[in-house]
Amino acid sequence: MTYEEKIAAGLKLYLKEHYGKDASDAWLNESEIERGYFTGCDTCGYGAEEDIISFTIGFRDDSHRRPQWVTLSGSTLDFFPTLLEYIDRAASELG
Repeated sequence: MTYEEKIAAGLKLYLKEHYGKDASDAWLNESEIERGYFTGCDTCGYGAEEDIISFTIGFRDDSHRRPQWVTLSGSTLDFFPTLLEYIDRAASELG
């Protein structure tokens, strides 16, 4: 089993347990940063909007023809420790 297959298996297990999605294929997309529109006060920054960092997990299942995705907050690096647990569990289940 390649690393790509192990990652996909971990993502499929995560999607099933957290979102009830029975994916036939899954992949991790890059993190995106949405910059806050308002910079706030010039001196203290009061009223500024925070930047939002998020990423998506793309997947395919039998109920839709086109790929779908779920959006999670944070970066892919923040998600990595969680993903490793699911990769290990999926790999042990597959043998």
